[in-house]
Amino acid sequence: MTLEHLNHPHSKERLDETINDIHEALGAPDFNEEDREAVRESLAYFEARRDRFMAAAGQTIKSAELAA
Repeated sequence: MTLEHLNHPHSKERLDETINDIHEALGAPDFNEEDREAVRESLAYFEARRDRFMAAAGQTIKSAELAA
């Protein structure tokens, strides 16, 4: 993964959009509790993925600044 890739705004935006879509799905009236649990699991996965992405981006930027 390159510094340019980590700083690309679309990557974080896509993760944020996915998370927002999942939040909206949780409010859908036609979901039963089993469906909601599956959606919650997806939400946790994507939130963790976004957190790891942001941590990696911050670490890469810090390393690049120290190298400069």
